[in-house]
Amino acid sequence: GNAIFLPAVGCCYTDSSIGLGSCGYYWSSTPNGTDNASSLYFGSGGILTDWYGRDFGRSVRPVAE
Repeated sequence: GNAIFLPAVGCCYTDSSIGLGSCGYYWSSTPNGTDNASSLYFGSGGILTDWYGRDFGRSVRPVAE
């Protein structure tokens, strides 16, 4: 019965935007102590979770209990 809205806000890498309005990139965990953190992607290619470098500008979705 619970739902969450994640807008397709794309992401930033270096000086450019990627996927604005067509896909979403979100950080999905605490960084693993190196330069990586788990990330969630969704778009026309489906849904993917993987580890990415934190230099990719992904959105953060805060969650409160």
